[in-house]
Amino acid sequence: MEQQGGVGKSTLTFHLASTYAATHPKERVLVVDMCPQANCTMMLLGSGTKGESRLIELETQTPAPTIAGYLDERINVLAGTGKPSGTAWATQVSTENSALPENLYLVAGDGNLELLSAPLAYYANAQFPVGIWGAVHKWVLELIEDVTSGKEQWTVFIDTNPSFSIYTELAMIAASKLLVPFNADDSSRHAVGAIFRLLYGAGKANPVYDKFTFRTQTAANKLAAPHCHLFIGNRFTQYKGAAKGVLGSFSGRL
Repeated sequence: MEQQGGVGKSTLTFHLASTYAATHPKERVLVVDMCPQANCTMMLLGSGTKGESRLIELETQTPAPTIAGYLDERINVLAGTGKPSGTAWATQVSTENSALPENLYLVAGDGNLELLSAPLAYYANAQFPVGIWGAVHKWVLELIEDVTSGKEQWTVFIDTNPSFSIYTELAMIAASKLLVPFNADDSSRHAVGAIFRLLYGAGKANPVYDKFTFRTQTAANKLAAPHCHLFIGNRFTQYKGAAKGVLGSFSGRL
C-alpha cells in the first residue's frame, strides 16, 4: 500500500503471489484484492479482455463472489441476517486460468467496493453498539480466517488501493506485514511519510481530530496495524518517468 497510484502495487501482488505459489506447491496461497480497480484480479483471471470480461461476470452475480459481495453480506448481517461463510468467496484461480498453479486462490476485486465506502464508514463509526468500530474493521480478517482454516499452510497477499479509505483500513487490520512500493520522486517520499502518520500516528497529535484517527481507534479496540516489512523502490521510474499500469501486457503466465 502507498498513498500514490501507479507504483506497481497490483503488479507486484500478481507476480509475488503467483511465483510464491509455484515455488511452494505444498502451501496454499490466497490473494485478497481490495483495490476497486481490481487490476490484480483481471491479471489472475487471464488478463486483457478475458480477465476484464470474467470480472464483469463476477461483479454482476447476486450475491457477487467478490470482496464487495462479501462486505455487502456482512453489512446485511447488521440488519439481522446470518453471518456469511468466507469460503464461499474464494475462487481457485486455476479453474479460471489454467496457466497458474492449482494452489493459488483469489477473493476477487470489485469496482463496487468504492460504493460500499459510505455504508462501511457509517456502521464502523456508529456510537452503538460499543466496539462496533473494531467489529467492522475485523471483517476482512475474519474472511481470511474462514478461508484459511484447516490443516493446510496458507500465505496471504492483499492488494490495496492508493488512498487510505475505510476498506484500506480493513485490509491493514487483516495484514501482518506491509510491502510499500514507491517511485523515485518527491511525491513518493511524501507519501511514505504519510503512511507512518496514518498507521502509527507519527508526529504531533492533533487535539481536535486525533481521537478519530486510525492509530487511536486501533489502540482503543486492541487491534494491531501491520509492521512495515519492506520498501520496494521502482527503479524503472527513475530512468523512464512515471510508472503506468498497462492491462494486456501480462499473459497470466509466470
